[in-house]
Amino acid sequence: MIRVAVVDDHPHVAIALRTLLDETPDIQMVAESRRGCDVAALMRRTRPDVLLLDLFIEPEFDALSAVRGLRADFPDLRVCLLSAYLEPSVVRDLLQAGAYGYILKDDDYVSRIATIVRDLADGQVYLSPQAYEALAQATRAEGAEQPLSEREVEVLRLAKRGLRNPQIAQALHISPGTVRNHLSAVYRKLGVHSRHEALQVPASETWFEELMAEAGALFIGLALGALALALGSLLWRGARRWWRERRYGTPIDHGTLLVEYGRRMTGAPDRHALAHLLTNDLPRVLQVEGAALLLPERHHLIAVGEDATDWNNPPHQPPEGGRLRPPHQPSEGGRLCLPISHAAVRWVASSGEALDAGRGRLRELAQQGPAEIDWTRVWVPLMRGIDLRGLWMLGLRDDNLRYSPDDLGWLTAVGRQAAVVLDAIHYAEQERRAASEIRALYRQVVETREVERGRLSRELHHGVLQDLCAITRDLKALGAQSDPDEARFTGLVSRSGESVNALRAICHNLRPPLLQHDLAAALKALVEEMDARSPAPVYIQVSAEGLQLSDDVALAVFRITQEALNNAIRHADASEIAVRLTQYPDRLRLTVTDDGRGIPGSAGPGRFVAQGHYGLAGMRERAAMIGGKLDVQTAVDYGTVVILELPTDSTHTCVPSVTISTAPSSSVR
Repeated sequence: MIRVAVVDDHPHVAIALRTLLDETPDIQMVAESRRGCDVAALMRRTRPDVLLLDLFIEPEFDALSAVRGLRADFPDLRVCLLSAYLEPSVVRDLLQAGAYGYILKDDDYVSRIATIVRDLADGQVYLSPQAYEALAQATRAEGAEQPLSEREVEVLRLAKRGLRNPQIAQALHISPGTVRNHLSAVYRKLGVHSRHEALQVPASETWFEELMAEAGALFIGLALGALALALGSLLWRGARRWWRERRYGTPIDHGTLLVEYGRRMTGAPDRHALAHLLTNDLPRVLQVEGAALLLPERHHLIAVGEDATDWNNPPHQPPEGGRLRPPHQPSEGGRLCLPISHAAVRWVASSGEALDAGRGRLRELAQQGPAEIDWTRVWVPLMRGIDLRGLWMLGLRDDNLRYSPDDLGWLTAVGRQAAVVLDAIHYAEQERRAASEIRALYRQVVETREVERGRLSRELHHGVLQDLCAITRDLKALGAQSDPDEARFTGLVSRSGESVNALRAICHNLRPPLLQHDLAAALKALVEEMDARSPAPVYIQVSAEGLQLSDDVALAVFRITQEALNNAIRHADASEIAVRLTQYPDRLRLTVTDDGRGIPGSAGPGRFVAQGHYGLAGMRERAAMIGGKLDVQTAVDYGTVVILELPTDSTHTCVPSVTISTAPSSSVR
């Protein structure tokens, strides 16, 4: 720690110096004063290493005498003068008196004060660039008439270092007599009469050469220090590389692997192909003895991939392919399974990075879990933002090598890229499923249309058409008679009326005429018709009078009700069926409820077609087209409720807001 004292009568200078020096850990400001007369006492009390002294702190203060006194009393003290005044002779006298530096206040010295203090503490002389230049110019001007020779400068420099004549002669490889001759020439050129005077008042050129020599020595020292530092750095890097290879194995080219396997993951068509890359191909390259990919399913993370159900190999007997598989038995259905709420899973997900399962908090949490995860050494969360898309587990590396911090960082990047690929796969599967549903719906529409055409053809041919043909034949026969039978004529009229009624029923089923006037009346008529042919009573309750709906909306509500009633009558085996149409301030609500057998199994809204629920799929599509929401709630032996909700504005007119939400439905509906 370098101890610094500041004696300056300008408060802002002292404050600035204190602020900068306090921020430097190896420098401590131990004293501060604004009076020059107290400097000696202050030095005795605080014993600093470096003193920053204002040259003109007080009118009566003699800085030159103070420097000489401090030099005599405190030989180890490094005194540096601060001044806004520059006079080469003054600078030279201060340096000769024992000062180690001269700083001009108009120079940008404050930002470099820490470096200056360190140089002064190391015994180096510091001069502001302006002071250095002015001193050099003055030295050259004073010594222009009688310059010292190079040998005379060397002799004088060695004499100033305290060497006697024989020692100087030995150092320069000359005789002592030659040394005396050189000193005599120096005395003559400097205008002095003794060795002591020559040492006290050196020629400017001599001082400049000494300064340059010290600077050269400093440069050489710095160069040697830099060389030693470079060699030490190389040795440290080599030792570190050797230690890392011994502990973590041969370094892996993570950049190349990330590009290559990032490209291969992006091209994975489904989750199983991605799992094959992460649990087979990539672990083989990384020399990992086991890997598993767990993806969310309901409230668990369940292993996927071709190896997900084949975990029965002993821990040290590699199967075909040479890669060890996880040794422990999975916990559910032959596959490794972890609850999403497991503490270790939540810990890894909260970190968002690959963690070493053999140390730290993760090790403690993993030990609380099932034994199936004992083989794992690294857990890599597949994160998409703050959402967990899966968990990638890796086992031991060959020769029990550890995973380095670089390995963990790289695995984190791979996990995040795999999460992006999983999202893309999920969206692609949704698109494929939607396309498959559309194709199935189209086939069903075509088949239904043909069936309906056949039914209409049969009904018209076997019923109405035959009756009309018979009526026509009988009318011809009756017209041929001279005295027609009145009873026979009445029968023909009756049969003609029945044919007309049959045609009206067919037209009614194709397009209920009451829909053009009132939806509520059309629903009541539908319920009466269904009740007449249903083994269970069918009721209707309407709390929505004066509805103003467009034709397409009214037809969709009617068809959804018709389909729901047909399903309940055919499949529910209910004891009671109820229809309710209720108008609320913000929505119109239709419910069809039965207390029958319910819908066995479960089906999401996107799987109605896949499981053969064409009726429910058709109702869902009709609800979506009019901006409604269809919900199917069911429980085995407790019945089924079909709920249709349509948003309305202040005028009770439906608005187009599409929100589809469905519940499980039956495979026969």
